Amino acid sequence: MSFVISTLIVIFNKFGLAILVHRIVDAEKWSTKTKLNISYANKLSIALFVNTALITFAVEIITFGNYYGVGGMIYTEYIVFIFNAIIPPLAWIVDPWSIIKNY
Repeated sequence: MSFVISTLIVIFNKFGLAILVHRIVDAEKWSTKTKLNISYANKLSIALFVNTALITFAVEIITFGNYYGVGGMIYTEYIVFIFNAIIPPLAWIVDPWSIIKNY
């Protein structure tokens, strides 16, 4: 179960969250591209932290009290770190958005 949750978190972080934050920043109507990029980086880093660390903390430790073992906080975060090392480079190599656009 923690494997599935970790996979969904990483896929959402890579594809869904970035698009959502980009739409929010675009709606803010920044005067320069630099200010837009800084705002995007700040909001995305906060959203990634909340999504990856705090939600896992809330679910595993506060709700279940599960620190160690299969499905525990440490095990789940370990899997998320491994997936974050593998999935984003593969997404840059494959580039699904270009494939969808060209198709």
